[in-house]
Amino acid sequence: MNYSLLRITLLCFFPLIIFAQETTGRLEGKINDTKNQPIAFADIIVTDTSTNFKYGSISQESGYYLVNNLPPGNTYKIEVRFLGYHTETLENITINLGATTTKDFILKDEDEALDAVVLTIDRTNFKKDNEKLISRKTIAQTPTISRSIQDLTRTLPEANLNSFAGASNRFNNLNIDGVANNDVVGFQEPASGAAGSSANGTPGSLSKTQPIAFGAIKELSVKTTPFDVSIGNFTGANINLVTKNGTNTTKTAIYGFGNNQSLVGKYADGTRQEVNNFYDIQVGASIGGALKKDKLFYFINVEQSLSSLPVLNAPGSATSNIDFETVQLISETLQSRYNYDPGTFTNAELKTVSTKIFARLDYNISDKHKLTLRNNYVNSFSDNLEWNESIFNFGNQGYRHNSIANSLTAEWNANFNNNTSNVLSIGYNKVTEDREFEGRVFPHLLIQDASNRIFAGTYREGSVYNTDLNTFQITNKFNYIKDKHTFTIGALLQYNDIDYGFLSAWNGRWQYNSVENFINDRPSRIRGVYRTSNNTFDFVSNTPSATLDILTTGFYAQDRIRFNDLLTVSAGIRLDNQVLLDELPVSDEVKNTPEFSRFENTINATPQINPRIGFNYYLNDDKKIQIRGGTGLFTGRIPYLWFAYAEYISGTDYFNVDIRPTGETPIVENVEDLASQQPGLTEINLIDNDFDLPREWKSNIAVDFKLPNNFGVTVEGSYTNVINGIFFKSINRKDETATFSGADNRSYFTGTGEAIKINPNFTNVFLLTNTNKGYRYNLTLGLTKRTDQYNGFLGYTYGKSKDISSTVRNSPAANFEWNQSINANNPELSFSNFDLRHKIVSSHSYQFNISNKSDFLVSMLYNGTSGSPFSFVNQGDVNRDGSSRNDLVYVPNDQSEINLIDITDSNGTVITSAEQQWENLNNYINNNDYLRSRRGQYTERNGANTPWNHRFDARLEYGLKLKGSHRISLSLDIFNVLNLMNRNWGKLVFVPNVVNSSFSLLNFQRIENNQPTYQFQIEDATPWVVDTESSRWKAQFGIKYHF
Repeated sequence: MNYSLLRITLLCFFPLIIFAQETTGRLEGKINDTKNQPIAFADIIVTDTSTNFKYGSISQESGYYLVNNLPPGNTYKIEVRFLGYHTETLENITINLGATTTKDFILKDEDEALDAVVLTIDRTNFKKDNEKLISRKTIAQTPTISRSIQDLTRTLPEANLNSFAGASNRFNNLNIDGVANNDVVGFQEPASGAAGSSANGTPGSLSKTQPIAFGAIKELSVKTTPFDVSIGNFTGANINLVTKNGTNTTKTAIYGFGNNQSLVGKYADGTRQEVNNFYDIQVGASIGGALKKDKLFYFINVEQSLSSLPVLNAPGSATSNIDFETVQLISETLQSRYNYDPGTFTNAELKTVSTKIFARLDYNISDKHKLTLRNNYVNSFSDNLEWNESIFNFGNQGYRHNSIANSLTAEWNANFNNNTSNVLSIGYNKVTEDREFEGRVFPHLLIQDASNRIFAGTYREGSVYNTDLNTFQITNKFNYIKDKHTFTIGALLQYNDIDYGFLSAWNGRWQYNSVENFINDRPSRIRGVYRTSNNTFDFVSNTPSATLDILTTGFYAQDRIRFNDLLTVSAGIRLDNQVLLDELPVSDEVKNTPEFSRFENTINATPQINPRIGFNYYLNDDKKIQIRGGTGLFTGRIPYLWFAYAEYISGTDYFNVDIRPTGETPIVENVEDLASQQPGLTEINLIDNDFDLPREWKSNIAVDFKLPNNFGVTVEGSYTNVINGIFFKSINRKDETATFSGADNRSYFTGTGEAIKINPNFTNVFLLTNTNKGYRYNLTLGLTKRTDQYNGFLGYTYGKSKDISSTVRNSPAANFEWNQSINANNPELSFSNFDLRHKIVSSHSYQFNISNKSDFLVSMLYNGTSGSPFSFVNQGDVNRDGSSRNDLVYVPNDQSEINLIDITDSNGTVITSAEQQWENLNNYINNNDYLRSRRGQYTERNGANTPWNHRFDARLEYGLKLKGSHRISLSLDIFNVLNLMNRNWGKLVFVPNVVNSSFSLLNFQRIENNQPTYQFQIEDATPWVVDTESSRWKAQFGIKYHF
């Protein structure tokens, strides 16, 4: 790392700078006498009885009091004292993460009898903000097999896999104990199946692990529109997680969870599935206690996860469309011709291993000061290889992704006096990742086999992958209470040092239109990237392709005003900023091209001003109806890999080949050997001048009702408008277009190849820029009921999310090429990949007390979603914009509005006539509700939806008290109970390649008479397929021993 004077200056002069995220809750209320007059200057002492740490405050002249910075817990005792009045005490009070607990007191004069005392009014069931809290009790009761954060957030009606309220998960902000713990690079692999990825967007997600051990999580909250200005660095959701701590009582737990082939259903949608031997095991232990009573506490958790899964759908099997003889021929050809063994094609096993070690120390320095140290270490790897019905990867296409993540945090919590408090946190995160593969580095081969695809060689995104991330963070939040006001000020600093060592297709990317062409050494296209100086594998795999130093800063100030017992208003302002400390290169070729010379690859460093205001209002004195809401601006983060692409795909150190051979071309293992055919050819990635970070305007309004018999009802609505969104454009084509004649009258580029390019030395130029188009809204209805033994929730959300690009891919090229549209540089506003639409959540748990020594928990969770969005597209580049994946379909009213051409074999014999294709296409349209509704129009990006998915999970747990404090519990988690009940039930469907969510309806052939021509070859009845893994029931046994 090359430290400049600027970096050193910033680190020295901004010691209190980073986003302050919550690790605590607060207690507030009012103290009156029996005549309902406020009592000023009463002492409020709050004691955490598990550690005997005391927090204090005094009531203001209005009688109002506030106690800040209370760690989540359920062992608090409150004492209220004032001279001449009886001391009142409440015990076993619960403080929740990021929430306000309200306790009002009426003190009685010492001369009055205590039996007439009117004590507290409990308002803990009401939210003070729009947080979604997942408490310690909910964590323990929620059915889970992966023991992941995603399993927990399934209980929220606004959640959709890793997305919340229709926003991209890439713009979430995950905090552990108040310190950001994000995957700042943001490299993602497409998810397969209806279940998606369980850890997307967090460190270690590519090695299929969680960012922290499940056994270390104490509470979790999710906020999408918080109006507290101390919460920031997101436009999606702020996910806040706090960890367990030690107490005066030593507690130990040893546990294990596991499943194998005996605990998996054999049928999906009524069809028998292949079941092979596998195992998935998680074991762990934790211990917490006091090193010195009331003073120094510790908590340690260790978890080990091990799994081994077979790869199904081998060539020649009943579940594969690919012949065994075909892949055997390819393997033999590679071995005999290039002395390269492409790896297994009969069976394979995927292993995933993770080791998580969490340690925490809490030191009560004094009654006013507390210090917390914690370290979170995760070491993991995961094997990656996929075979499915129509795609086969030879064994060497697989790779092992290795990840080591360590996060160290120190927090100082100070209560200087009854009115003044401060929380200071310092954090350091380090993440290193790399990939390893079998065999020598060999070109990535794509061989088309009719409608199937076969891949061989080294995976193009696995040959060079090595990243090193270092994040330094400081947090400070200062509170001052004065009468009705709570003033908060804070500042932020986050410094990221990133060595990004990734090159896509450094080993070359060879494409063949048929197996026959592969055997005859006739590739249709050859692509790859090489380094102009020292292109050896050892050098490029150990030298970062991009180095980034990024500073994120911000300041905030807020006043929370309690106007009276019914109305509280918070108003604040944030200044958010981001600075690239190193200049991104701009090549001389770009500077000398007039159309591109204005681009400087810089971002806007001017701070964004983000005001927010929120309120809580009770309609009457009994406080059984609350209205809450607010509005404000939010600035978020982006994946830093988009800056990395702008550095290394700049035409300075790395160049490209993109050859379309017309004759016999044997495989060349070093792309640089082909560079002489296209000297100086390169792709260019640029950043628009004054590019701004994502910014949104969020508003929220909700009404909470407290009903008899412990029922509660919440009605909530939120609306988000995009101020600065993210958008990628392709800008190396001349503005030479025409319009198709006929019903499909979209515009298209008239030229092809080099003739249409502004600069023929650039394969393409992609621009990262902003857009102000996009919005989303959500309407949620929730019903709760809680008793000592029962917790129940029924929730429904209707959500709609629209954007012009969901930016789900890694590279600028892929984000452009996979963004379905009519005009990809000027797309219409349409549905987001994260559009939620309808979701129903119903969760219920009941604790049966069998005896004074045993109990039995029954917990159930239902998720019903209206299906994931997807797009109907053409296969082929209809408008000649350089992408064969992004052209939306025109749905014809009748045969006259589409030009279909005969499907013939190599001898010219007609296999399927245009007439028959129209009959098949017309029937397909009539049988699809969405396509039928779009006749005479273009399909919309993500306009179609899969059918509803219904998932019902359960957890059963038996607990038995043993001698003393010893206890043992046995659990059984069951996913997809419906399939367990009936082999035909529990079907979950998805569109293949969930991240891009597109289905190719027509195959574009060519342009004739100024009209596009197509072929229709679809044989499947529906665009979606059954997820044969998630559509089967799966169970997991667990055992836990406490002492």
